[in-house]
Amino acid sequence: MFLNSMISDVSFLVQDSNKDHATKVSLPAHKYVLAISSPVFFAMFHGGIAEQGNQIELPDCNSECLTEFLRFIYYDELHLTANSVLGVMYLAKKYLVLSLMRQCGRFLEERIDPNNVFETLTQARQFREEELEKRCWFIVDLNTKQCLESPSFLELDAAAIKSLLRRETLKIEESELFEYSIRWAKKQCQVEGLEASGANLRKILGDTLYFLRFAVMSQKQFAEKVVPQDILSDREALNVFLHFSTSNSKPDVVFLVCHAVEGPCDAVPVTQRLLFPTTGTDPQVMVLGDVKRSFHSQWLQSHLCTLLVDESSLALLVFQMWKVGVTKFSYG
Repeated sequence: MFLNSMISDVSFLVQDSNKDHATKVSLPAHKYVLAISSPVFFAMFHGGIAEQGNQIELPDCNSECLTEFLRFIYYDELHLTANSVLGVMYLAKKYLVLSLMRQCGRFLEERIDPNNVFETLTQARQFREEELEKRCWFIVDLNTKQCLESPSFLELDAAAIKSLLRRETLKIEESELFEYSIRWAKKQCQVEGLEASGANLRKILGDTLYFLRFAVMSQKQFAEKVVPQDILSDREALNVFLHFSTSNSKPDVVFLVCHAVEGPCDAVPVTQRLLFPTTGTDPQVMVLGDVKRSFHSQWLQSHLCTLLVDESSLALLVFQMWKVGVTKFSYG
């Protein structure tokens, strides 16, 4: 009876996984078989709000995933692949086929590794599989550099990159994390047909840039790896150098988090030196202080308070001359 139209009384209209997304294909099924396998199907076909039609359209599913879902229901067999497993798991969750959910979970846990973790993470976020997403981040934490070397890292969306940079437990130096972030931004520029200039890289990174810890780099790393990318303004870069050069005491900074949606401003726990540009329009404003990477869940729109670093015009001029390679001065 599996995928057999004989005495079929219901069909599913889904995307054809062998063709483009616009192409639909109809897969036959039998209400009785579905109803005894899933309480959701039972309610759909025999409950008080039973489906009246004989065709069910599933816009969030393709034919490969539905075929494996139906195979399990009809035969109690499963032919999962890396491409289909999360789609099948989504259907199992949607229709409360618990034994299928467990088998999909085991399949994923056995096969996630640093080379495919970001592919799995993307699908886990797409299908809102929170436990699987946590498992993926755990692997990223333990094998950060190897994960970032995988081709799928460059395919991550901006939200996933922001989640990555917000993590407290990444096993990587900040200067290396910055380089991988720039590599990702250059790939996005290429996809969008933009020149990989400093301005475009900063535009692509957006407020994700605020989660990079420039101040925990060495001065040499910042000068050689960050400044040449030209994603910081001269004043912003100078403020970082002033931070490096202040050896005795750092300026006192009060941090507040102003929630973007609701609630009062909360004090931020102090654990490690950080330096971020703020989301304000003033390019001279920099954030300097001790803040955890594990931010509050509502910090996405409003980033902390600010520190105005005082420097003379002469200091800015000296920095600009250093940036272009002028090392000798002549006084008339």
